[in-house]
Amino acid sequence: MTKIAERDTVYYHDPCPDLFRTAVEQQQLEDAKLLIRAYVEHGLPKAQPNPIILSELGAKAIDTALATNDDGLFGLVQASMRHKEGPRFDFLFNTARYHAVKGDKPRMLAAMMEVLERFGVKPSTFTKEPVFAPYKKDPDFVLATKGKYVAPTDGAKAATTAEAVAKQAVPKGMVSWTTRPKAKVVHDAIKAFFDALAKGKLDAARPMLAHDEGFDENVSSLYRHLQIGEDSLAAKPWNADLGWLAHVTIGKLATDDGEPFDAEENPACFVPISYKKRSTDITADFALREAGDTYFLACTIIHIM
Repeated sequence: MTKIAERDTVYYHDPCPDLFRTAVEQQQLEDAKLLIRAYVEHGLPKAQPNPIILSELGAKAIDTALATNDDGLFGLVQASMRHKEGPRFDFLFNTARYHAVKGDKPRMLAAMMEVLERFGVKPSTFTKEPVFAPYKKDPDFVLATKGKYVAPTDGAKAATTAEAVAKQAVPKGMVSWTTRPKAKVVHDAIKAFFDALAKGKLDAARPMLAHDEGFDENVSSLYRHLQIGEDSLAAKPWNADLGWLAHVTIGKLATDDGEPFDAEENPACFVPISYKKRSTDITADFALREAGDTYFLACTIIHIM
């Protein structure tokens, strides 16, 4: 661990992550396991990795645990390498793969649902992955690939989506539809949300969409990311002066795979964020969800690409 001082800031450089990646690439898995354990014990407490880097390391560590049948390593990764902002796709997907291979269906389904809820992927993301082949005809697995599986509670049999989700109520003030919305309708709803923010109407914007990280956390996350490249934003709370929101605008609706948004095939999408008419590296990610016969939008995360 190397300590590097720059003005008033102290950084720590730990060589373990780079050595771990190299060991994995060279299939030196026992060395890789030693390195990732050393990183978790000594480097991670001092490092401040962003969620993308931590999830990338965690995903590789899960693969290593799977390849070496090391349940202890897998448990260590799950306990120590889930970023506070939430793990990224690769971490969650490999978690689901691990449980699938181990035959732990409840945990596999839970991990799959977390992938769907946070990132919204096509069913083929799971059905084309070889480790899920034994579950292809399992009714619960089929529901999970569509984001519709509901875990049983108190030992009761899992209910179907129609039975369980129909009981959920869409909150008052939330934008919702009775049929799957097209791309333009989804974009208009997202734009209405940001338009309300731009006018400083937080009470109107707050209930319009669901927020996985919480409304305040999502807006403050946007503020923190903008602060990185915008000197005019002072180091003060995001809601101390709402004037900055008037300069936030969004671009066209897009998807991770570059395909046109299709609510049936892939309910996930994002919009690029601009500030003062200048493009940024920030995106706001969304997922279309169901509650009975109603569809609504959830903002899953606002982050730097």
